[in-house]
Amino acid sequence: MKKLLLLLLVPVLLCTRCDLKKTPRDDGSQLAVSPAKGSPGETVLIAKPQGKFGSSTKGLQVTFGKTPATVIGTDPQGNLRVLVPMGAEGGTSVSVSENGQSAGKAAFEMLPPTGRQLVLQMDPSGKLEMLSSKPYGGGHDSGFSTRTFQLSYDLLSADGNLLFSASISHPVKERMEVFERPDGAQIHREAKVSPSVFPVKIPNLRQAVLIRFYEAERGMDLTTEAGRRERKFLQEIKL
Repeated sequence: MKKLLLLLLVPVLLCTRCDLKKTPRDDGSQLAVSPAKGSPGETVLIAKPQGKFGSSTKGLQVTFGKTPATVIGTDPQGNLRVLVPMGAEGGTSVSVSENGQSAGKAAFEMLPPTGRQLVLQMDPSGKLEMLSSKPYGGGHDSGFSTRTFQLSYDLLSADGNLLFSASISHPVKERMEVFERPDGAQIHREAKVSPSVFPVKIPNLRQAVLIRFYEAERGMDLTTEAGRRERKFLQEIKL
């Protein structure tokens, strides 16, 4: 009877050992990312469940999926400060390695970029041509100036609603200072190179389908309705 029980227990013990080998060991490798979702260009904190990252980031590598990310440094609590890189929208994983050894992983949700960069060209007559358009993780233009000639623009939806408005220094009309003497005692202003190639950084709005460009003279207050009415319409470009 004892021999029979022993024969029955041996396979059970062997199977138990096999299951233990297949069960992953909890080595505390799950990281915490805060916030757990974000857009390219934003900063997130990565924390270890136990312990902290050292003040030196040498030998540290962080990837979102397969895309390397920039490590800014660590905060006083020993958490990594990392810039979210450009990546496909949706769920992905954040991995950290220290000197080639895995320090852990965490889930992350990649949101759409907050900005879009348009590269445009303007000729001396003011005609605009869009050379490229791509997602941009560094934010967008904001504000207005009354000190210089401005290139003002409005983002519009399909039904003509204004979604966003901003301006940049005029890429052709605005002049730059040139020194006539090495000591800088005399200067004059020269027109910028034309045609001019320049970027415009807009919010990455799904409903934006059209961008309208205007010229604004010095002194125009584009934050008021009266100032906006005084702008000179140049051109509109479909996005």
